[in-house]
Amino acid sequence: LAVFAVSFNVFVHGKPMNFGIDFTGGALLNLRFEKPVSVGEVRRILDNYKLGESVIQKSGELDILIRTIALEGETRVNIMKELNEKVGNLEILEADVIGPTIGRELSTQALLALLIASLGIIAYVSLRFEFKYALAALLALYHDAIITTGIIVLLWRSVNIPFVAAILTIMGYSINDTIIIFDRLRENLKKPNYAKKKFSEIVN
Repeated sequence: LAVFAVSFNVFVHGKPMNFGIDFTGGALLNLRFEKPVSVGEVRRILDNYKLGESVIQKSGELDILIRTIALEGETRVNIMKELNEKVGNLEILEADVIGPTIGRELSTQALLALLIASLGIIAYVSLRFEFKYALAALLALYHDAIITTGIIVLLWRSVNIPFVAAILTIMGYSINDTIIIFDRLRENLKKPNYAKKKFSEIVN
C-alpha cells in the first residue's frame, strides 16, 4: 500500500508525500481579533489565495493561529487586509517564518527518533525473550506503521511533526500488544498439553 501510494503521488503530485511546513518551511501567524471569530470564516478568506490546506486553530477566545506555506510580502498584506475587512479588526501578535533549514533538522530528528526506538525495542525484546522474537516484533510494528503511513500518503494528508508523533505512538502500542502475545506464547510452550501441537497452532 505504501509503495503504491508513494508511486501514485509522485506521478500525480510530483512528490512522494504532502510534507507540511514543519519539514518544508512556511509561515506562522498569530492573530487577535476584536470579536470572537470562527475557523471557518478565516479559512474562507485563505481559500481565495489557494491556502485552504493551512492549519488554522483557535488559541484563545479572540486569537487565531495560522500555519501555512511561505507567503510573499504582498500576499500576506492582502490576506491581512481582507481578513480585517470581511472578518473583523485584527492585530498581528506574531509573524514567524520557518525556514527549510529547520525543516531538514526536524526530518533528521524524526528519523533519528525512529532509529533509537527500533534499537531500544530490539534490545528489550532480545533480553526478555530471544533475538528472533525481537526481529519478529520489529517487523510487526513496522508493518502497522507502514500501513498507517500508506493510508495517510494515499489520502494526501499533511505530513508534519504531529504525524511523526502519531506513528511513534502506534509503534509503542504495537510493541506492547506483541509483547503480551509473546509472553502468552512462551507460557503455552511450557504446558504439557501443548507439547504435541505444531508451533503454528500454538501461535494461532
